[in-house]
Amino acid sequence: MAKGETGRVFFGALESWRGVAALIVAWFHAPFVDGDKLMIVKQGAIFVDFFFVLSGFVIAHAYLDKIRAGLGFQNFTLLRLARLYPLHLFMLVVWVPFVLVRLGVFEMYGIGADPTERNNFASFSLNLILLHSMGFLETLTWNGPAWSISVEFFTYLMFFLLTWAFRAHAALVFLLVAAASLAAIYVLAKMGSEHGILFTTDFGILRCFASFFTGAALYIGFRSKPWRLARTPATALEAVVVVAVVVAVSQSFNHPEWQLAFIAGFGALIYVFASGGGYISTVMNTRSIRYVGEISYSIYMVHAIIMIAVSNLCRFILKMDTVYLTGEYPLIQTSFAIPLNILLLLVITAISALVYRWVEVRGKTWMYRVSKLR
Repeated sequence: MAKGETGRVFFGALESWRGVAALIVAWFHAPFVDGDKLMIVKQGAIFVDFFFVLSGFVIAHAYLDKIRAGLGFQNFTLLRLARLYPLHLFMLVVWVPFVLVRLGVFEMYGIGADPTERNNFASFSLNLILLHSMGFLETLTWNGPAWSISVEFFTYLMFFLLTWAFRAHAALVFLLVAAASLAAIYVLAKMGSEHGILFTTDFGILRCFASFFTGAALYIGFRSKPWRLARTPATALEAVVVVAVVVAVSQSFNHPEWQLAFIAGFGALIYVFASGGGYISTVMNTRSIRYVGEISYSIYMVHAIIMIAVSNLCRFILKMDTVYLTGEYPLIQTSFAIPLNILLLLVITAISALVYRWVEVRGKTWMYRVSKLR
């Protein structure tokens, strides 16, 4: 935890962990395997919940007092749209020629499946207005990872309304919303969900509520009772939390109880690293690692189209061996899976750095300017 030039508290280590989570989610969608995925990667989808918990923590830090002081709903909504929408719109547009090429190849050569079964005008329209993961569609469409952008945007609006309505009792209300959402997604998971609590287009909003409001309540508790250990015990605590999360994630595949526990586990990691007192925090707060966190939204939004393009190239052009894992799309079987996936992540990170600079930052700045936001 440090203060920037404006005096605002900056959680540098947490930003770096967001970058790590983005890379794990990207690896989860990587096309190459050698028998099976690495265990922590196999459950990589759960790191989206880390984004949600961290988002609740950071949004509460940034806006809780501003809303209580009178920040208007319209300004808050525009501020959050400026952060999310330019990159979402850019990637949605990028997907159009990609889908058209796949459609042409399918119709002319019979290669692959008809991409318009999912990616059509109706689903495009819902993506355009951020309603694509609010129960109107049965599956992921267009830029699949953007499902979380839809539910997170509407969670932001709920955060504003709850903060505005309950003010001094916001922490209790956040906890109640998180608990009710946790209970709901657990019941739904036990009713037969294929992936435990990892809902997306169906009940993804409840999943986001559960994690986001856990993070928001956690921040209120953190700032009300700040703490800081000496360097050595802080380092030990950081190491314990990281190892515990890694080991537990590796064992949680399709187990809703473990998945629920991870919302608390991610909260513990965020709480510990928010103070930044140990050596691991110091390493995570280095500029190069923190930069990956800075561009993590671009990594998250860019990676899917690259992974799918590479997968199609290897399957249909290079005719590489494919394998189907439980509940998975076809993957490329190769003994060079790990180095190939790492190479893909490096390429994605490089492309994301460009997208971050020329789309994400400029789009946000443009929306700030036309909306007269600060």
